[in-house]
Order: sequence, then C-alpha cells, then structure tokens
Amino acid sequence: GNFPNDADASGGLFNQGASTVTYTATDAGGNTATCAFNVTVEFANTSTDLTIIANSATAACGGSFSIDVTALNFQTVAGMQFTMDWDTSAFVYTGLSNFNLPLGIGLSSFSLAAVDTGSITFAWTSGDLNGSTLNDGSVLFTLNFNLVGNSPSGFFFGDFPTLRLAFDGGTFDEIPMLTVNGQVNVADNVPPTITCPANVTVTAPQGQLFA
Repeated sequence: GNFPNDADASGGLFNQGASTVTYTATDAGGNTATCAFNVTVEFANTSTDLTIIANSATAACGGSFSIDVTALNFQTVAGMQFTMDWDTSAFVYTGLSNFNLPLGIGLSSFSLAAVDTGSITFAWTSGDLNGSTLNDGSVLFTLNFNLVGNSPSGFFFGDFPTLRLAFDGGTFDEIPMLTVNGQVNVADNVPPTITCPANVTVTAPQGQLFA
C-alpha cells in the first residue's frame, strides 16, 4: 500500500476468488513492518439459467497462465456453442487442456482457425438425447496462454462467427444461456535493473582531501 494515497485498497479491482493484500511500513531508520489480509470475491449466482463463465486470472510479466471455462445451472443440456475473443497484443494462445471428458469434450469441439487473431469457437452436442448435467462450478475446458502485454485485458464471449446458443435435452428447444467475461490482471514481479558507470579516478586539488 501507499499510505495515505491507498490506505486500505478501497476502490481496487480484484478477480473472482481470493487475493492477498500486503502492506509494508518503513520508518526513517529503514526499519520495516508488514501486514496482510485477504479479499475474496464470490460470483453472485442469482439466475437459474445456464451460465458459462470465463474465470479470471493473474499472470506474471512474461509468464504463462490458464483460464478455466466453467458452468453453472448445467441441467439436461443437449448442446451449446459460442465464440471467445481476446486481444493478441496482450495474450498469445498456446493450447487447450483439462477437457471435461464425461461430456465428451475434446479438440474436435473447437475451431482453432482464428486463434492467431484472437478468437476460438466451441460447439458441443451431448451423447445423451435427454441431455447432460454437471455440478455447479464444473470445468468444461481450460485455455492456456502466454502473457506478452503488460496491462490488464479480458476474455469476451461473442457471437461471431459462432452464435451463443444452448439447447434442452429431450425437447431440443433453445434455452437461455448467460455468459460471464473474464479478466487477466498483470503482476509486475520483475525487479528493475540498474547499470552503474565505470570506475572513476580523479585528483584532489592540492591541499584538499576531497574532489
């Protein structure tokens, strides 16, 4: 913290989940003391509609990170599809992992043709005509990236080229589907560098011990 300009982290933005805020006090003698507390952000699940979430993350400068795509209210779903977009000046796509195998999700569920321009499409159909059901918070798949920018940026659900759609098992009627965009914050953990000049030798003026 930077007291008094940032006395208690009020007004700061925190990702979903737990974040630790640490404060350090330094006195005139160079002595330090620290304290820390946690800020926990919980997702407000007030809807009964199928909800697909791009979870947020914090990434170190030049490091890699992963975004879990999870589901709420996933009840007797027969199929769904959507597009996800990101800023390629901030993130570089490196792969997919953590597929929800009971649903039958795999690489064939995705189109990777536009990942170099910051877009991926997903389409899945249940192997059960009555639809599939998951526990709240279940991971559908994980997107993996390298951080190449140094500013926070987001992941956004979209409708181009693949529309956001979901269908009910049994009836195959279209059902409402909510999407929640994700955010990636940048943790600057790279120490600064400093270069000293070369050694210097000077001659003190006659009669002086300094120059």
